[in-house]
Amino acid sequence: MDSKKGAGVASTNQVVSKLHRSNDKGSMGNIRAKEFIKGIKLLSPSHGHQQVIDCRLYVGRSAKSSRVYACVWVHAPKAPEYLYTHGYAGGWGYDKKSAAVWDALNNAGFAFRADFSGRGMDSAVDALRSVAEYYGYDDCIVVEMAGG
Repeated sequence: MDSKKGAGVASTNQVVSKLHRSNDKGSMGNIRAKEFIKGIKLLSPSHGHQQVIDCRLYVGRSAKSSRVYACVWVHAPKAPEYLYTHGYAGGWGYDKKSAAVWDALNNAGFAFRADFSGRGMDSAVDALRSVAEYYGYDDCIVVEMAGG
């Protein structure tokens, strides 16, 4: 596990709006048929290190698979609803992990001040931090996990 940013570090991106909609993109299929490649958790020290956001990235097990899937859970008691969303990105020539996170958060109705799709995982982590801040958790620490 690698903690990249300490508590109290504000995000540089910002959630500008949140539409109330369900993720109607359909199923991700059998998650057990996909390989876990990265995990990002945001924990709030001022709330007993409560997990606020859990983001997991997967890729298909096929050698020809180029699609990256993102699953995001928001466990914020301050949020009006329990939030689960997912998204994906495929193709070549850009950072698919951050694009998949952007797709998942976009599917949940989040709009951001700056686009981070395909711009690297540092910008995706910053966007996840801004979601935590949107729900009032401005002291989150980031824990990243590498997959298989």
